Amino acid sequence: MFDKTRTYLKEGNLYYGLEITGHPKEIVFHFCEIKRKGTELFISNSMSHTTLSSIAKSIKKNAPFILTLNTSDVITKITDSKLSKSPEAIVHEQFPNLDFNAFYYELVQNNNLPLVAILKKEKLHAYLNQLSALKINVCKIAIGIAPITTIISYLTTDTLCISTNKLQFENGVLQKIHQFSEAQTIVPTTYEINGLTVSSASIIGFASVLNFISESESSTNFSDTQVVLATEFKNKRYFEVFLKISIAMLLVVLLINFLVFNYYFQEVTSLQNIASFNSTNKKILLELQDEVHTKEKRVEAILASSNSKSSFFLDQLAMGIPNSIQLSELVYQPLLKPIRESKPVEINEKTILISGISKNSSDFSQWIQTIETLHWVKQTQTLDYDFENTTSSNFSLKLTINEE
Repeated sequence: MFDKTRTYLKEGNLYYGLEITGHPKEIVFHFCEIKRKGTELFISNSMSHTTLSSIAKSIKKNAPFILTLNTSDVITKITDSKLSKSPEAIVHEQFPNLDFNAFYYELVQNNNLPLVAILKKEKLHAYLNQLSALKINVCKIAIGIAPITTIISYLTTDTLCISTNKLQFENGVLQKIHQFSEAQTIVPTTYEINGLTVSSASIIGFASVLNFISESESSTNFSDTQVVLATEFKNKRYFEVFLKISIAMLLVVLLINFLVFNYYFQEVTSLQNIASFNSTNKKILLELQDEVHTKEKRVEAILASSNSKSSFFLDQLAMGIPNSIQLSELVYQPLLKPIRESKPVEINEKTILISGISKNSSDFSQWIQTIETLHWVKQTQTLDYDFENTTSSNFSLKLTINEE
């Protein structure tokens, strides 16, 4: 299950194979669409056109697209070189003095007869640019008939006619390659490949897709280009797939949120309807209002008693104030915090704050001593005493009251 999921995220179940073939005067594009169901492949669509734009309309984005160049510009040879040699050495044996800076090569195993194909770099990049302009994302490239080696073991015939070549096999090994001339007319033919009927026009495209799925390897000097194309394809596909998954998950979350909201909204509506017609609750509310009213009266009575005490304290303080002292503020039981709505009122109980201006420090000291002699004053604290000028000072006192 995990492997199937990983394969779907990586590739999907739809593949495209395109063979570019023909001669300079007549280039043909053989296209096939292949679907995978489990371990089986099916050709769901195939066509041949003389323009790439006609094919681009049938391609879905972010599905693997394998390109095979098999035009007359490709030169393919079968060699009997030993497989122990390096790929470059085998290529140089067949194409002496070949400039790897100007040519691409691909070498695939054909039993003990390696198959070598070469092509000018500019030809390949010209087609890649055309496909890119049509927003077709190529993920793998093959040269000549190299992909055909993937299906040799499934063939039931010794002769295979494809596009511009006639291939001959002996004991499951490709032995000869005959290239058709421009004047020859190719008769469309179908072949059986492991129970699947494939036309001669689609066989290279089908083989390239099978080569891609089976991850068959070949020796090339354009592996860097292959890696770049594969990485770009993988990134674009992952982005699209995970974007779709993210959108789907977001929609599911929104749907769940809607269902939950709708459920609770109905519950709240039901409760509101019950509350609006519940006479018992209304009666309880009226009883609570009466109780609050009763408590308010008690609080007012307490405050009235407190006011009488505050008047006594303030009168006592006022009687002993010297003429050199001028009060600016006198607060009985000041607030601890500003009054806020729906919050209890907090006061500094048994406290009096006195602020003012003193023009004689001796009178001020004597006045504080007089205050401290009052029986209801528990403690006197000077909070502030700042010189305002040469003749007066600002002061602030805090008296703690003993009401017992």
